[in-house]
Amino acid sequence: MAVAVVLIGVVMSAGLWQVIRFARIWVNDPGLATVCLAIGAVVVLGPMQAHRWVAARRQDRADRFRRLTERPARHDLDGYRQLLAALRRRSPIALAQLSSRPALIDGLFFHARRGDLRRELQPFADRLRKCPNPVTRALASLHPDGHVCEAAVSAMVERPRPEYVPFLAERAVEWVEPVRRRALAGLHRMLTEQPARYRPLVARELSRFAARRHGPALAALLDQVSASRTG
Repeated sequence: MAVAVVLIGVVMSAGLWQVIRFARIWVNDPGLATVCLAIGAVVVLGPMQAHRWVAARRQDRADRFRRLTERPARHDLDGYRQLLAALRRRSPIALAQLSSRPALIDGLFFHARRGDLRRELQPFADRLRKCPNPVTRALASLHPDGHVCEAAVSAMVERPRPEYVPFLAERAVEWVEPVRRRALAGLHRMLTEQPARYRPLVARELSRFAARRHGPALAALLDQVSASRTG
């Protein structure tokens, strides 16, 4: 306690001494005192203003991304192109926002299957081996090149996340067999290891794939995992 009191006293004495010194400078050289005061204000207030500017910029980007997720209708190709351009600079939080909007995901997958977004998906494919992150892994899986899709699926399966479920389900019903098998195996592992977490998410995807040729395989996987747990 005594040490703390002494330290406080030293700090207060040093502060008082600096005030006295500054007062003497102000009397003897007002111009120099003004410059010192301005420099001090910049040193103290500069980081605060920079933090506020960065926070404002982040909020502005978040607002713009939110507007992009609300705008595209299924056939709004330009809207999806803008969305993918924005996702190139977004964090995994954006992937969670994207995967939680089934109508938005449905339109994105629709245009990806048609090959309308090959140019916009290419940057994610290029980054898959160099600096993969959750957004890169998920969106690279929509690339029309089967080898890129398979690598992206493998990357998602190695580090599973709930946000990956729509993308793995999309690949689990596609026509390229190696990719389809890898996605189904990954979903099977996720459902087996954490059924409470992943079963509702996979079940939500079934309605989108009911009419797809390989859609029944996804439903059979869910039934198989459910039966193994109740059997």
